[in-house]
Amino acid sequence: MIAAVVFTDRRGAAGYELRLRGLNPRFVAYGGVDLGRQTVRTLFASGAVAGLVGAMLVLGDQFRFTDHALLSPAYTWSGLMAALLAMGEPIGAVCAGLFFAALQTGGFGMERATEVPRVLTLVLQAVIILLLAMRHGLRRR
Repeated sequence: MIAAVVFTDRRGAAGYELRLRGLNPRFVAYGGVDLGRQTVRTLFASGAVAGLVGAMLVLGDQFRFTDHALLSPAYTWSGLMAALLAMGEPIGAVCAGLFFAALQTGGFGMERATEVPRVLTLVLQAVIILLLAMRHGLRRR
């Protein structure tokens, strides 16, 4: 899936148009890109990836549907933080996702071994996101 996203983003016209839309939507609309159609295509692709993740969760471990399987481990927030840290780069998002996964897993191990609360890893993640937000704000100035 990562290879398909990187290939589409780097080599395909759809990836080029999407990156340009992120930089300047008015320019892309002036250039002739149908923004409504592009939005629907992007939503469809992201929904397909989310469905693939849901299928892997159901078929991967327990072979059944579990209530709150996607919400309780906080996959959503981890994914958002990884996307913020990567700043729109697909390979960077994978690296950031692995970093946050290692941080969360290490937090559970730290709590078991040393009785330091794992909430400390959540605080560390919040500090990372705060520093990213500050960097983005300082760059604008």
